[in-house]
Amino acid sequence: LTGVPGGESTSVSVNYLPYDLDNPTPIPLTDGGVITISVGDYPDTVYYNVNISLLSVSSILSTAAATLQGSSDPWAAVDLGACGLYAGGTSSAPDRQAIVDDAIAAATAQSLNDGALSKAYLGLRAMGIDPDRIVAADGTIVSVTDALMTSDTNSYYNAPYVLLALAQSGKATAEKMDAVLTVMESAAGDDFLFSYSWGGVTYPSPDTAGAVLAAVSFCAADSTDPYGITDRCAALRDGILNALSEDSLQSASGSFGNSCTDAMVLVGLCAAGVDPSSDPRYMTSSGATPYTALLSCARADGFGLTPGKDADSFSTEQCFRAIVAVSGLLSDGDCCNVYDFTSLDSEMAYATAASGCPVTFSTTPAGASVSLMGTDGTVEAISAGRYSLAE
Repeated sequence: LTGVPGGESTSVSVNYLPYDLDNPTPIPLTDGGVITISVGDYPDTVYYNVNISLLSVSSILSTAAATLQGSSDPWAAVDLGACGLYAGGTSSAPDRQAIVDDAIAAATAQSLNDGALSKAYLGLRAMGIDPDRIVAADGTIVSVTDALMTSDTNSYYNAPYVLLALAQSGKATAEKMDAVLTVMESAAGDDFLFSYSWGGVTYPSPDTAGAVLAAVSFCAADSTDPYGITDRCAALRDGILNALSEDSLQSASGSFGNSCTDAMVLVGLCAAGVDPSSDPRYMTSSGATPYTALLSCARADGFGLTPGKDADSFSTEQCFRAIVAVSGLLSDGDCCNVYDFTSLDSEMAYATAASGCPVTFSTTPAGASVSLMGTDGTVEAISAGRYSLAE
């Protein structure tokens, strides 16, 4: 309990026992139970009976995943794909075709946008689609990676996702990766918190730090160092981890500001192999963590921005990603990077009206061979059981 009507100087009791708001401690809860909170001194005491309904993490995941069903946002594909890899999976699915079509549009635009391209790349990989083998409506092969390599990255908001995409592409160059990493290094500042000024006041940006942390942790873990940036990524990772441990950044509830900020921090910590539910560096004196702070924003229909807010789509999507990350880390005991789709096989995809869209053959018995002969000889399969019959 971190606040009551009347402010911090008001006397408070929980279940008729004095409660110190200056040093808040956990309150035991049981599903279906009731706690009594009394505020103020006799005879002006006001009593509140609070009915308790507890949500399991699995039910929270299921509810949040359902809100992403049919979404054409690449982030929905990333979130649901990561859930399948790291948190047991879900029956919800994004709008695959819309994401493919949007990826083609991003890769063939006259003005390339690195933010849209990096999101498209990660979304496609999350759905098991090869970003370098997409057939456009005119039959040409489109490569999201090639477009991303050609684009410019000047924003440290986009840079983490560009780095994550290119690091998984196999097409990046040392020069390109150096340039993208330099954008983040330059923005980190002496405090590694990507601070910004507004109205003459300087504010830290833990959510940006969390996004960068996820990206550099991925590259820092690559012992082969194919781009010559492993040591720099490790240094930026460690600087951010130390910066986020500053007590002044977290409230008594363990939050870094709101559920969306906490979500980005959690994703970054999990990517770095840090357990945000137990690491003492990110735990308040009462045992609160950014993980417990985020869970306090869960609702029956998603996540709110703060504990007192109704669920909204943006908070729900970001918090879902964070819950997937923490679930993956806790189940595996190692780092969990929700942007890592290197373990997934990938296949071609086609624009809505692409010529030569594939015909898929199923066989009885399963596994029987299929051979097709065209006017020019044998038609080769483009993937198992799939053939292009374009004239």
